[in-house]
Amino acid sequence: MLENDRANQFSRRMLEPVVIARCRVILQHTRINWAALGYSEADIDELVEFLLRIIQSMVIAPAEPPRTGAELRAYLRRWIAPALTARP
Repeated sequence: MLENDRANQFSRRMLEPVVIARCRVILQHTRINWAALGYSEADIDELVEFLLRIIQSMVIAPAEPPRTGAELRAYLRRWIAPALTARP
């Protein structure tokens, strides 16, 4: 039961405005020109939320058996990269 409470707290905290703001800063400091790709400020916030939800699911319910680093990178490239390269 305590484990479930911790998971719930973690889940709720993952999407707090301060966490989204911190992640937004990380995205804005990449070499990607989000505005040139057509991403608005609201689009970036939604992208951050999407990425946090993906990370959250991988932490709370990781793949079984666990993926290697190379397998995880391939998985993310296959399924997440298209969402990042698509125009909003």
